Amino acid sequence: MQGSRRLIIESMMCLGLLLSVSNCTESPPISQVPSYYPSGYQSLIDAAENEGRIVIWSSTDNERIGDALRLFATKFPMVKIEYHEMETADLYRNFIADVKSGKHSADFVFSSAMDTQMKLVNDGYALSYESPERTYLAPWANWKDQAWGVTAEPVVFLANRTLLHPTEIPDSHIAFRNMLENTTIMKNKVVSYDPTVSAFGYLVLYQDELASPSVWRTVRGLGANNAKYYRTADVLIEEISSGRAAFGYNILGSYAADAATRDPRLKIITPKDYTLVSSRIAIIPSTARHPAAAKVFLDFILSQAGQAQLANHQLKSVRRDVPAPEHLSLANTNERAIRVGPALLVLQDQLTRQQFLAKWDAAIQAGKRDRPN
Repeated sequence: MQGSRRLIIESMMCLGLLLSVSNCTESPPISQVPSYYPSGYQSLIDAAENEGRIVIWSSTDNERIGDALRLFATKFPMVKIEYHEMETADLYRNFIADVKSGKHSADFVFSSAMDTQMKLVNDGYALSYESPERTYLAPWANWKDQAWGVTAEPVVFLANRTLLHPTEIPDSHIAFRNMLENTTIMKNKVVSYDPTVSAFGYLVLYQDELASPSVWRTVRGLGANNAKYYRTADVLIEEISSGRAAFGYNILGSYAADAATRDPRLKIITPKDYTLVSSRIAIIPSTARHPAAAKVFLDFILSQAGQAQLANHQLKSVRRDVPAPEHLSLANTNERAIRVGPALLVLQDQLTRQQFLAKWDAAIQAGKRDRPN
């Protein structure tokens, strides 16, 4: 399978390389049906245990989701987990290839590429299932019980405190734009996603335009200040932590929070005028070979216990009753969630993409003409 890292979790075996367990002896199941679940829910658990397996495809790295998988294995020891980690583009491509070839591989598909997940739903590949956890979720996180936002991850600014004075760190999109337009503080110091090669970079820039048409002034200001653009959050953060850059614009908060936890020189800013919130969308494919196990897993990962495990690894919860990770509180911001739904499909339109990226490039080039290097 292209681009896949595979992990098998069985409750009766010691996990080795990617996940470690402190006790490799078999533990008794501790699953208990919550009081607010349907009265017949135990029959779904029984069906999942009879299936005995769930195959999960995800763009979330093993280390970040591992504790949640391990807890699920403890609660439901009769269900073996086969977890495949892959890049978002590979995940979508492999899924479609399997469907076309008649394979029924993935039982649960979980990706940060919100648009391609919604395309799978729109094309009829998602099973409908009304999770009993739905009433505890943010209202934007569910589309017709077929697509589920499993995280609520803010898009943040990231600054290197040793390279910028506190007065030079903008606390909003407006402040950042004004700094780009009216000062040289950020000259040669800013990095951001390259929307031509980063699906996430394209997503958040498109959402920025919906939030504020003035974003094109910001893009022009980035061009004027000779900003640099990269494909992944890891590279952006390395540029900032190494001192090659001082400020990151529009970085996925889960990665930024990981870095800030390790490096006190890094400061996360949740912009106070508005903070975009993205989500990793989960679907249960209509072709799932283990649909009962997939439904039980969805309920678990949306539950307070499952969400708490994700939050422990900087994946901010989509629930209101799970505390946010230390660096990712949105208490003092205007939260603007990217709604799970068909509006995301516009990102799949190639003409829209071409026109949008042409507009981005034109703004960058105009900025360079404003203030030649």
